[in-house]
Amino acid sequence: MGSCQTEGGADAAFYRGLTVRAAAPEAGPFARDDSAPNEPGADREDAARYFMEALKSKNPVMREAAAAELPPRLAAVNPAGEILAEAAGRVMRWTEVLPAAYEDGGPFDEAEFEAIQGRFAVARSAFAAALRHFKITQEKDPLIFLRHHETLTDLGRSFQFAGSGGDGSRLFQEWEAAIALGAFAGENGIPAPDTEDAAILRYRLLYFSGRMERQWGNVSRAIELFDAALEFAPALERRNPPGQGVPPLPGQSDACIWYILSMSLRQDGARQDGFRQNGTALDALEKYLPRVRRYTVVEDILEELARSLVAGRKWETLRAVYELIPPGADGSSRARYAYLLGRAAELGYYGNPAESGIFFRAARNDASASLYYRALAASRLGEGPLEIPGEAGEAAALRALAKNHALTRTYAFPHRAEMSFLLGFFSHGAAEFAWPWITACAGKLTIPELRALAASLQEAGRWDESLRLAAAWMERKDYALSRTDMELYHPRPFREEIETYAARAKIDPWLLYGIVRTESAFMPAIRSSSGAIGLTQLMTETAEEMAARYRRSGGGELEEPLDLVRVDTNLFLGSAYFRHLLDRLENPLVSLLAYNGGITRVRRWQRAAGDLPPDLFAETVAFRETRAYGRRVFSAAAAYAYLYYALTMEDVLSDILK
Repeated sequence: MGSCQTEGGADAAFYRGLTVRAAAPEAGPFARDDSAPNEPGADREDAARYFMEALKSKNPVMREAAAAELPPRLAAVNPAGEILAEAAGRVMRWTEVLPAAYEDGGPFDEAEFEAIQGRFAVARSAFAAALRHFKITQEKDPLIFLRHHETLTDLGRSFQFAGSGGDGSRLFQEWEAAIALGAFAGENGIPAPDTEDAAILRYRLLYFSGRMERQWGNVSRAIELFDAALEFAPALERRNPPGQGVPPLPGQSDACIWYILSMSLRQDGARQDGFRQNGTALDALEKYLPRVRRYTVVEDILEELARSLVAGRKWETLRAVYELIPPGADGSSRARYAYLLGRAAELGYYGNPAESGIFFRAARNDASASLYYRALAASRLGEGPLEIPGEAGEAAALRALAKNHALTRTYAFPHRAEMSFLLGFFSHGAAEFAWPWITACAGKLTIPELRALAASLQEAGRWDESLRLAAAWMERKDYALSRTDMELYHPRPFREEIETYAARAKIDPWLLYGIVRTESAFMPAIRSSSGAIGLTQLMTETAEEMAARYRRSGGGELEEPLDLVRVDTNLFLGSAYFRHLLDRLENPLVSLLAYNGGITRVRRWQRAAGDLPPDLFAETVAFRETRAYGRRVFSAAAAYAYLYYALTMEDVLSDILK
């Protein structure tokens, strides 16, 4: 095995510089400018000296990173360093340079300067300010926007988000018509109408016109504009192909189709429950679904449509939509529809009960679908469990190597310079600064390299980042699921505490693991925007109610005030709360929906759904977040049962859904 070790002293200096700068009272870990007010000079100067020392590293990635961290006056940053710095979220303040360049008669005229200022305002999401700059550019030299495509995109976003979509849409449609007629052809670099550059311009103009018309409620016109933009979308897709090794961004064609379908299917954009069941909606699906390239882009639309169809018992329409989703489509949409049709047939709601097996088998064998629908279908078939290839314990072995900082000594990583740099964050006590750099490099790294980084993140207690990293590589094209990845994606921190409090509340440990993983990604101090705290994301009022019930039952006193960041306190009260919901609702899946959406809402949804069984009822829940929560917890619980408790996922799901 080869070694990826680099020169220790210079490399260690880089990570030391990060920690020193983070400790400075007025300096954030990513501050890079030379002009921060009231900043203690010693800490910043000490950090700069460490980064200067890191420039001596033999590792080229380390040298680029060190240069990117230095103030501009101390480092002539090469292009590769700037790219890496930008990807990690560090942006140089060129806006401080530009005013002087303009005032001194520099390279920019007034129209160009205002366009540049507008683009920086868009980068700060200051769209009203951006529009003020762009309007000056329009007055001085409006064709700048047609010569520089990205500036045109920023102008479209500014019109839309600054509330001036009506004016913007009219202007964009006028420009699109002029380009189609060749009105500006050959003038200051404006392309001729039959060129690919003209097609790209027309796409951007039509696409943003559609977004602006949609915002103003002109649905029919917006659909017409997105439909027209579809003709020119391939030109931009050819210009910007997806990167290697990372999931491609939604294509321009799919983006247009998403807008068209979302508007065609909704009766009223303000209503959560309004899908038309008439021929117009089906016509739109028949026309556009076959043109979708990545079905994950429209999965939210197809999921919401499935919700409405199941709630309305529209099984024939559900079947018609299912037939429009081609076999092999990415995402879970086809498996979802297949499972729902199988259950409808099995229960006698639709068609022949003997057909249920055909639908269940289609869902079970859909390799691109989520484990939730595949495992549910397998449990209905009774044909044997889903098998995940690989040996048990490989993830634990990776974590052991990470704990001893032995990964680079054990594996000959293909990207040795990048891995030496990234793993150095953990061996030098700087794990808290690693994530931006990992995300900057992740696209070029192999899956084994990413596994090593995920194991290192877990050993550093950064469970949330490790799960995000694993989710990213598991979405790569042609990825094949393995047990090692499943174990990294379903780790077992706080094992003793979780198993203890699960037993105390008389719930299965894998179910409590599913709740904790979904709620907090195992981060004890996490707080939500709504005020939920800790591993099980308890609201203070709920925790106090559970503590009061515990006292009234004779269980004794709890330490006051309740510290919900404490692992034992949070797990005790969170598991007690789920037990309380389970006692009242008598089904684990329904209880999970109440854990997320509230018991009052769940009972209202149950009354509206009638006598549907729990798995079909879960599909009718009005809140998408709550529907997804139930699936995520159950999928995680089934995975934990399979990986660590010698059960099949199908047995767990079958038992839970009784």
